[in-house]
Amino acid sequence: MSTPVSLDLPPGVVKTQSALAAKGRYIDCDGVRFWQGKPEKLGGQLALTSIPVIGAPRGMCAWSDLAGRQIIGLGTPVKLYAIPNDSFVPLDITPLIQSVALIDPFTTTAGSNVVTVAWPGQIGSAGSYVDFSGASAVGGLTLNGTFPINTVVSGGVITIIAPAPAASSATGGGAVSAGNELSAGVVDPTIGYGWGAGAWGVGTWGTPRATSSIVFTPRYWSLDYFGKILLACPMGGSIYSWDPTVYPTPRAAIVPNAPTTATGIVRTGDYIVIAYGTNYGGVQNYMQWWACAQGDYTNWDVTQFAGPQGSPSVTGVLSEGTEIVAASDLGVHITLVWTDTSVYAFQFTGSQFVFDISRVGKECGLLGPLAKVIVDTVAFWAGNSGFYMYNGSVSPIPNQNDILDWVFSQIPMNYGIKTVANYNEKYKEVRFEFVVTGGTEPTIAVVFNIEGQFWYTSYSIPYSSSTRFTGADSRPIIAKTDGFIYQMDNGLDVVAPGGTEPQNWYLLTAPMEIQLGVQSYGTEYIAIDMERQVGTITVTISAYDRTPAAATVIDSQTVTFDPADGTTDVRVCGRQLQARYSGSGLGCDFRMGVLKAAVQPNGARN
Repeated sequence: MSTPVSLDLPPGVVKTQSALAAKGRYIDCDGVRFWQGKPEKLGGQLALTSIPVIGAPRGMCAWSDLAGRQIIGLGTPVKLYAIPNDSFVPLDITPLIQSVALIDPFTTTAGSNVVTVAWPGQIGSAGSYVDFSGASAVGGLTLNGTFPINTVVSGGVITIIAPAPAASSATGGGAVSAGNELSAGVVDPTIGYGWGAGAWGVGTWGTPRATSSIVFTPRYWSLDYFGKILLACPMGGSIYSWDPTVYPTPRAAIVPNAPTTATGIVRTGDYIVIAYGTNYGGVQNYMQWWACAQGDYTNWDVTQFAGPQGSPSVTGVLSEGTEIVAASDLGVHITLVWTDTSVYAFQFTGSQFVFDISRVGKECGLLGPLAKVIVDTVAFWAGNSGFYMYNGSVSPIPNQNDILDWVFSQIPMNYGIKTVANYNEKYKEVRFEFVVTGGTEPTIAVVFNIEGQFWYTSYSIPYSSSTRFTGADSRPIIAKTDGFIYQMDNGLDVVAPGGTEPQNWYLLTAPMEIQLGVQSYGTEYIAIDMERQVGTITVTISAYDRTPAAATVIDSQTVTFDPADGTTDVRVCGRQLQARYSGSGLGCDFRMGVLKAAVQPNGARN
């Protein structure tokens, strides 16, 4: 006699249990979220930009120009952009660190697109960019625009790559206005093996070392806004500002009187800019912070007793950790500042001391500058060995043991810095995207549902930065390493400038057993009920005799369900039965209703 079996499982995924220990749960999924207790397909992704930015995005911020236009600030290792929502055309606002006037600087070679440029004085490294305007034709080329530096030759000479080969060999170009942009930053974490690395006296002079503790970190940008003004700080650089209402579009300019070296910045809800990892006193201190006078991001004079609009500029040094990693404002007169080991709360007091500072968490430092997100007045972040939240006090994010070891066992050394977090307001989800062994950019994510207190996995939406517009449409905006900006949960497919691709999905259960696996059972049918379904759903039932670490499938059958189907016969026998649901193709969609199956003993017993 057949026995009905419910296939309805609790929401979320368990990744850190054995097959049998995770029974009654899902153990993997992609392209799926759990909403109101049921699995459904993730929304699609729509490219907002058609022109890619140069370099992998490393920091984003959305703000308003106070005239109804919203803008995305975006930094990469080589560029800084502003992307207004009325055109979604990236505007290159990369700071110029030098402007020079050149006379006949270009030398071309017939048939070659390599152009030599005479450049007096300091110039950036290869991979940095130079700008030219006012140039006349030379060798059949008119070299106005922005060009990457190909090589830096000694004696004040660089080479660039022209868009086409020169028609002739010549020197010229006339009177040229030129500028070199902010030097390119590091793309990936890099170990320094130079002869100066390591302890004094180890190795021979002038030879590289075999080991090193020196790590060159990738360039990240901390971006914030001060009214209509964008403030931007490349990691280890100066602070720049950009006004979106000035035309023609200017480049970002250095903020006068501000720290000339900082790890990053944050603007508090009380309109105080806090720079951290600063050089107050002349030498960069990675644990130092320096706040401007209230209401004036150009006033950093700590000798004054008050700023023109309130509290004065102040500075200080935190004690727990080796460096300040990032900071975020909670909007309730509290700003969180993370070091690599701890988290501090800066509470605005309005007095001449400005902040009441307390360490609110230890051994819960921030994994990377983008590995945190603020939800209302609560902070969520990834630490060096776990996930944490702050809601008046620090605590681990609930139920993270379901995915914790699986996540941190895959992150390569030094690549935790590339972890990115975002928040999906509609579904109350916090998403952490991270790099896994063998990769250099985020490709895998775990998602925490705040209301349901569960986690699930995702592999299909890798991105390296994210933000959200303010207002009614708060869907996450992500920047991928292809250089394009996408809006999540828009449609059902991945609509990119190069074409549309389906967002496929699958959902895998742990092996299920009846009577603790004592009796072998066979399936008779599966009844599948969907609240919505577009396209065919494929169901594979696999059977096991036992489920050790390397379990062997002893029986399997795959069936398909069209939207009009309800029940399908399935004949699979074993002690444990596992189900995999999947869908593919453009426009595919699903939301599960009630699933059930019928099984009966097939005779085999222990």
